[in-house]
Amino acid sequence: MATAPAHIYFKDCSGRFIQVNQAFATYIGADSPDAVIGQTDHDLFNAASADQSLADEEAVMSTGQPLISKIERSTRRDGASHWFSTSKMPVLNNAGEVTGTFGFSLDVTTQKQSDEDRALLQIQLSQAHKLESIGMLAAGISHEINTPSQFVSDNLTYVAKGFAKLAPVLAAYPQVLAALQAAGPLDPEIAALTAPLANVKLDHLRNELPSALNDARNGIGRITQIVRAMKNFSHPGGEKLIPSDLNQAIENTLIVCRNTWKYVAELKTHLDPELPLIPCLLGDFNQVIVNLVVNASHAISDVVATRPGTKGVITVSSHLADSWAEVRVTDTGSGIPESALAHIFTPFFTTKPMGKGTGQGLALSRAVIVERHRGTIHFETQTGLGTTFVIRLPLVAGDSVPILTTPVTTHSCTP
Repeated sequence: MATAPAHIYFKDCSGRFIQVNQAFATYIGADSPDAVIGQTDHDLFNAASADQSLADEEAVMSTGQPLISKIERSTRRDGASHWFSTSKMPVLNNAGEVTGTFGFSLDVTTQKQSDEDRALLQIQLSQAHKLESIGMLAAGISHEINTPSQFVSDNLTYVAKGFAKLAPVLAAYPQVLAALQAAGPLDPEIAALTAPLANVKLDHLRNELPSALNDARNGIGRITQIVRAMKNFSHPGGEKLIPSDLNQAIENTLIVCRNTWKYVAELKTHLDPELPLIPCLLGDFNQVIVNLVVNASHAISDVVATRPGTKGVITVSSHLADSWAEVRVTDTGSGIPESALAHIFTPFFTTKPMGKGTGQGLALSRAVIVERHRGTIHFETQTGLGTTFVIRLPLVAGDSVPILTTPVTTHSCTP
């Protein structure tokens, strides 16, 4: 026990430690194994880890069946977290009665991290293929839609200009007719020509047709804008950081994902017009913004579901912050529960119901921002009030970039 690298421990039926080895004592920061005797998991680990550990031991003692090689995450009271492969068995006395539990835990954090890295790589590859497919599809759609859209737009412009020239004629028509009628009875031929006028609201048409034509031109312009945004958003780009307009990328992305938030939230943007071009993998950055906005809309939908007829607010902003370009995505949703704070960027971890979330979005976002851009991503949250995700990208590409120092009230992932 003294030399084994695994954590070895014995507990009584109440969950108190009665013997531990040096590896366990060192992990929890005790001076010696004797300093741990008499304590429980609640004295050494956070509530969630302690509760789970005691529940496992109660099951082992009540059933007599061992728990073998359970992969679990254990978080100490100081917040440090490691992954372990844990086995626990009942301890029996000479009469065959259960007197406690015996367990050993092997630290598999490095192996777990490798598994997560492989999972993230798979997600990134899948996302890259998806974006490439969308990009090809969007390019084809753009080509097919732009030609008839331009044709419709040109003709609407022509009709609008023609109607503007025709408007004075239509305005004079009733006056000419009134003058003819004042001169005496109309000839049958003229009466036949003017008869349809009785069924036409000429003044209404003169007032409304220009507005209708203008709306149609705006609509066709909107179609063109959406197609262009889709094409720009889904363009996979290259593998090199290139100077990019983050504000334009954000605007394109918000257009593309509008259907995810328009029913539950109002969108506000505060984009710094003085923001310079930032070294960026634009396709990856676009996907991060989509992930954050979709998460924001889901958080808000949980709130507005209890308040029919209301909407939340999603705010997206950009500005310079020292040697960083900072992008913030804020929602007025329900906030992140405390039990999930330590796992937000863990691959495949999600607090959403089945079918609504895969646990890939934030893990991929962290990989994109921290690993591929040498930036930072952290969040600030308050239960019942909402969450803000903060992205920072360095103004200059390279490995030597400043590291964000986050306040204790935030949760960060930094390189």
